[in-house]
Amino acid sequence: HIVRDVTEQVNLVNSIKEVNELFRLFMKYSPIYCFIKEITDKESRVLQASENFVDMTGIKSQDMIGKTMHELFPPEFADKITADDRRVIDLKEVLCLEEHLNGSTYITYKFPIELADGRRLLAGYTIDISERKRSEESLRDLQSQLMQQEKLATIGQLAAGVAHEINNPMGFVGSNMITLEKYIEKYNSYIDGLEQEIRSGSSEVLPESIQTLRRALKLDYIKSDINALVKENIEGLERVRRIVRDLITFSRADASITGSADLNSCLDSTI
Repeated sequence: HIVRDVTEQVNLVNSIKEVNELFRLFMKYSPIYCFIKEITDKESRVLQASENFVDMTGIKSQDMIGKTMHELFPPEFADKITADDRRVIDLKEVLCLEEHLNGSTYITYKFPIELADGRRLLAGYTIDISERKRSEESLRDLQSQLMQQEKLATIGQLAAGVAHEINNPMGFVGSNMITLEKYIEKYNSYIDGLEQEIRSGSSEVLPESIQTLRRALKLDYIKSDINALVKENIEGLERVRRIVRDLITFSRADASITGSADLNSCLDSTI
């Protein structure tokens, strides 16, 4: 009968089992994608992969073990991964990469593992940053919109200032045109009165010298055209006033109080 103390061996076996179980549980419940690969001259091959890789690749982790990158991923993506893995091993450096697969964006960290038997292994983990990427893009879009709004606000302030400056001279020019129109009416009435007096003293006929002067000065044309010119100027001034009014409407700050609005007028001024 021989009795031998094997406590140490049993403890060692139990420790190995515990480590293996912990590693298995880690690979099962890891929230990030973890992997270990063996790197050869031509390929990188999966030795271990966390179970959540099925979410990224559609392949169960146990089915990934022993497979090369070209057996798991599209050719172009597999070429890039393999080249990156070789770089990590050859240069013995940690590599951080941004990768894109199936419309998602990932950040992957890879680092070399030295084994006593000379095998070249690589370990790493991958994090899905698609949501963060979309949030960053949304933030950039928002910033761009805010900048555009600031530019529009500045343009609005400029338009309001220009409209205000135009309004001042337009006010007295418009007033002067109305006064000028009345003055012209009085001059025409005065000239008509003078000619009527002259005709009444010379058999209803203007003297030849006055008729010659009238024709030379083209008074008949001027009398008919000057009223049209004044009317056209007044219409032009009214158009400028309307443009200025629309500019002011466009550039004003949003009111905090709601009220009725003429949609047709808004559309007309905007167009």
